[in-house]
Amino acid sequence: MKKGIVFLLLLFIANLIIGDAVEDSLLKLLRATSDRVKKEKFFFELANHSLKNGEFSKSKKYLRLSFEANPNDYENNIAVLIKLAHIAILQHEKNKAFKLLNKVKKLLRKKSTNSLWLDFYNLWAYYYFSNSDLESAVYYFKKCIRYSKLSNDSANYASNLNNLSVCYYYLGKVDSALFYSKKALDLKLKIDSLNYKGIAKAYLNIASYYDILAAYDEAVNYYMTGITYAEKSKDKYTIGALYNNMASTFKHMQNYEKAIYYYKQALTYIYDVHNDRMVATILNNIGTCYIKLGENKKAEKYLEKALSLFEKIGYGTGISAAYENLGELFFNAGKLVLARRFFTKAFMYSQEYNDYEGVISSIFSLAKVDFEEKKYKDAIVKLNEALEKSKQNKNKICRHNSKKLLF
Repeated sequence: MKKGIVFLLLLFIANLIIGDAVEDSLLKLLRATSDRVKKEKFFFELANHSLKNGEFSKSKKYLRLSFEANPNDYENNIAVLIKLAHIAILQHEKNKAFKLLNKVKKLLRKKSTNSLWLDFYNLWAYYYFSNSDLESAVYYFKKCIRYSKLSNDSANYASNLNNLSVCYYYLGKVDSALFYSKKALDLKLKIDSLNYKGIAKAYLNIASYYDILAAYDEAVNYYMTGITYAEKSKDKYTIGALYNNMASTFKHMQNYEKAIYYYKQALTYIYDVHNDRMVATILNNIGTCYIKLGENKKAEKYLEKALSLFEKIGYGTGISAAYENLGELFFNAGKLVLARRFFTKAFMYSQEYNDYEGVISSIFSLAKVDFEEKKYKDAIVKLNEALEKSKQNKNKICRHNSKKLLF
């Protein structure tokens, strides 16, 4: 059972990126002023800057200084607590984040603005999304949409429409995901028509949903339009992501030649951004396409390149996928000893990295080898194991294939 990453979906949690030059200028402004309000704001911006650089300790220090600069500013105190809760979420401090957010809620009930409620609900939604409580995330993203309207914040409104669509995608409600994603795109085209990168990402998500719904022509159309916007933005990663996803659509259509062509197009951009994990994933996907075409030498070359790169970056799920695909290649060629060796390695890595789908897939693949070697009792034991694990993990594809061989 071949493994490969199919989609890249993008969550648009609101953020602010400040360049290093701005940090220097803010520090100069701080040294030049004794005004408490200005100091409070400068320290808060410095905290934002540090947070976006992943410097959590530094960010917390600047937030404390922002509070100390003007402790009687009620709104700033709330904003500082919200930012501290954000840091706690990023550091996986679930209980701390929960306590901070509840503290913010009490303060907001005394005095608030629509903008502060929006920041608060945005973070609650992110908190639940980060903890895989998608139903709660949906509830709070809908709150964000309401307060975006009340605050006349169209950009936040568009982002949260998209966030809602991503939640619905992970909940398996693809029609709802498509509905909200298209609303987000329509709004972006109206209010932010020059944000080519953001618009390209919106097209990518919509196309991915159409692919899932097997509306392949619509998917390709949205990918192609997304590529035109991404090219205007000159963002190589987004261009590569669009080509990668479009290649996967052609793979689903069993048009493997076109899939390979677009995977290779994706590679030309992703090589330039030095994203080794995505490069390895694309190499892996090209290998699986060559397996389908029966071009085993080419398949082996690409899969070995993918495996080498996955091993270099220590990405266990990718290592497992590459071994699984190499096993499939040798299984199709009737080289069962080699197939078993690679399927066993795939199983070992899947277990080590808690890749549950990989575990199920590799057990099923080993059962196929047993079946071909007429070891029917061993095959049945493995198939029943794969079937049971697929029920627990809600893996419909593996469950279907296990039943097909069993019955």
